Amino acid sequence: DVKGVARVANCVERALVGYKCDECHGYGEIEEVGDINPDNHRSAPVQLEDGRWQCPDCHAIVEGGTGTVDDPIRINSANDLLSFSNRVNGGESSLCARMMKDIDLKDMAWTVIKNYSGVFDGNNHTISNMLINNINVKISGFIGTLTGSAVVKDLTLEGVNNTPDGERVGMLAGLLRGGSIMRCHVRGTVIGGLFTGGLVGHAASADGPCSISDCTVKCHVIGTAEESTDRPCAAGVVGALWTSGLKLHNIYADCRIEGKHDRIKSSALWSHSDVTFAPADVSNVFYDF
Repeated sequence: DVKGVARVANCVERALVGYKCDECHGYGEIEEVGDINPDNHRSAPVQLEDGRWQCPDCHAIVEGGTGTVDDPIRINSANDLLSFSNRVNGGESSLCARMMKDIDLKDMAWTVIKNYSGVFDGNNHTISNMLINNINVKISGFIGTLTGSAVVKDLTLEGVNNTPDGERVGMLAGLLRGGSIMRCHVRGTVIGGLFTGGLVGHAASADGPCSISDCTVKCHVIGTAEESTDRPCAAGVVGALWTSGLKLHNIYADCRIEGKHDRIKSSALWSHSDVTFAPADVSNVFYDF
């Protein structure tokens, strides 16, 4: 991996310090960015201001990204997003990514990212037509569990999360154990079991501080669970709040909350089981219910 160009979309490796562009079939050396190879008079890929790499001959984009905070994976398509999900679920839980385009997941069932502790930068793009249609998954969302110092920011999600038997179900995340959700917006329908929320199913703050800021939620939230040891909860932002460490700032929720059974405890913003919790810090939180 030389200067972040080993994992490529339009170019493939020719040798340890070389590449071949699939678009123009030009060769170049990657020893130093911008160096000219005197044998074929072609230069190395050039890094653009947004972090991507470009073939200097045909200007095709050479997709870089090593998955660090400073050099995130670039996501340009539904297949890129699926590949990212597979890598995280394969054990690279702290892999960082940045969306480069809006992505339509039409005709593709989304596989939940199980545990995530990296930085996912939506880059002000939208993932539309997300469909989660699970029967046996207990923690369900675009991301199942956010943990540690995870960050999800600048992302819009549109779709349906249909996990009626899930214990922790949200559009963005099923469980928030640690980390931050910033400038994210969700729209659609969320159907879950025990703890169901438009944005997050359950906030527990077990792995560190939790915060949600500058977010909007416009969802139809449906809780399906019957009464159990933990009283079922459904809410617009956080289905069940089991922490006093959650910070909520600049939140707007416009949600319809529906419980299939009378014992489901519902709320426009957050709810809780039979244990009373309240967020540690709340400001500028508004709702239509």
